[in-house]
Amino acid sequence: MKMESLTTYMAGKTNIKKVYLINQTTRSARGEEGGARVLARKRPDVQVVGDDLHPLGQVKDFSPYVAKIKASGADTVITGNWATTCRCW
Repeated sequence: MKMESLTTYMAGKTNIKKVYLINQTTRSARGEEGGARVLARKRPDVQVVGDDLHPLGQVKDFSPYVAKIKASGADTVITGNWATTCRCW
């Protein structure tokens, strides 16, 4: 339901052209990744330029993922990532 709402909102944003998907390697995240592709049906002009899954709770440095996202030319990132704690420094 969240991805349906998010993609409906995004469909109205004409400045969104290239989307990168990054999610955790969980069953629910895989569903969210597929849900994000709903945007392609709502906005066929939007291009998915990347699609990554990362191991849940194991990545401490996301800079390689950030580099891939930047290199892809994406103007939007869609994720279903979640965590049990938030550390803000």
